[in-house]
Amino acid sequence: MNITAVIQCFDKNVLGTTQRWSERIKGQSLLNIVIDKLESIPEITSIMSYADGNWDGKDISQRGKIISSRKWSLEGWRGGAFSTMWFDEYCNPYILQDAINKTDASGILVIPATAILLDIEMTRKLIKFYEEHRLISNYVFSQAPVGMTSIIYGRNIIEKMVKNDFTIKNLGIQYDRLSLDKDFILFNNNLFVDKEFRCMKARFTADTKRGFKLIKKLYALDGIKSYPKVKDWHENQLREIEIEVTQNCQLSCVMCQRKLKDHSLEMSLEAFKGHIDNLPINKYDDLLLTFSGYGEPTLHPKLPEMMKYAKEKGIFGIHLSTNGINLPESLCEAIRPFVDIVTISMFAFKAETYQAVTGGDFYKYPQQAIMNCIKNDILVIPEIIKMKENNEEIEQWYDYWYDITGWASIKTFNDGCGAFSPGEVVSLLPATRPLKCRHQREMLYIWADNTKTDCPQVLHNCEKCKNWM
Repeated sequence: MNITAVIQCFDKNVLGTTQRWSERIKGQSLLNIVIDKLESIPEITSIMSYADGNWDGKDISQRGKIISSRKWSLEGWRGGAFSTMWFDEYCNPYILQDAINKTDASGILVIPATAILLDIEMTRKLIKFYEEHRLISNYVFSQAPVGMTSIIYGRNIIEKMVKNDFTIKNLGIQYDRLSLDKDFILFNNNLFVDKEFRCMKARFTADTKRGFKLIKKLYALDGIKSYPKVKDWHENQLREIEIEVTQNCQLSCVMCQRKLKDHSLEMSLEAFKGHIDNLPINKYDDLLLTFSGYGEPTLHPKLPEMMKYAKEKGIFGIHLSTNGINLPESLCEAIRPFVDIVTISMFAFKAETYQAVTGGDFYKYPQQAIMNCIKNDILVIPEIIKMKENNEEIEQWYDYWYDITGWASIKTFNDGCGAFSPGEVVSLLPATRPLKCRHQREMLYIWADNTKTDCPQVLHNCEKCKNWM
């Protein structure tokens, strides 16, 4: 069996941040450390690296959207709408095809250029697993954090990826209604899982400034001696900011706590700029900003200007969470240069259910908003909040919108501290997952009245946080 390891050393990585493979630790570049590790694995027959200077071939047409989606999945593969492209980590299928043509490889092992904590033994297990199953498996991968091991792609899946220009809907991915771990499965493939890694959330590659800081700390200890202890290194660091620019909204949804708010509140452009100026943008290069809250952000007349200011100040990812009622093509055109991802709340598949849930007769507007985003080449994710009113429509809704957009998300209400009313909420599909509160660890909420909290429940005196962690 012939296994070729492929490393991509481009100026920008798969997340869109600056590559750090030339950075040095203990006198060696990260790339050299990775190559030394790969050379110590006897099952690898050749190593190929691709950089801006030696690759000017084709890239996938959806690269921009993949980078946008990856901004919301820095913790690594975890399934769901923001990381459905399971095979895109450091992967250009045209490069993989080139490596197969040049080395006649039976499988390609893709390794991040900054994966200096690559686990040699796990990688050898991965190769052995692929060798044993390659006649029935197109790829194998581990659920270890990105950078500790990786994915092996067989010739067949690479050929199919190239043929379909990497389009997710043409590669056999379907909704997995039973899995506790992921939303999507790829049929006729095998999954290599090391249970030891399932609970770890850090990415062990230097994709970002914070990632490089973590790598340096761990490498100073001569790597990772005991894998379970890695959990202790997932520090409390601000990563995502949700900002409420208005508390005005066209709807009166049954599950929304907006009724407790002052609907007339609207953040001024000057106040917004002040909040952005106070964020630690120079400290981190992966901060995410979501326009959301209890109001509808598209009702703010200065929304495009706010997005433009945030992007120009260095915010890595900008996300608009909207009900889609006020998202005409003109607004899509105005925000297109600045927004990375738009999520549109649908609430129901049927018009009568939509009206029962939202109290408004706006059923067609979010559907048109999705098409406006698609027309303007904006990454758009249809969302539905699962509750008793729409439970019978969930699967039909999912299949319909996934077929149109390639993406779909099923969620609970924004009550992550466990204050779900048993009469209003049913279990999520796929099977119910354990809920974990991450608000106080890495999120900041800025409200229309310019107050700040680290949890959205604070504003309505939720006491459940105390027992939730």
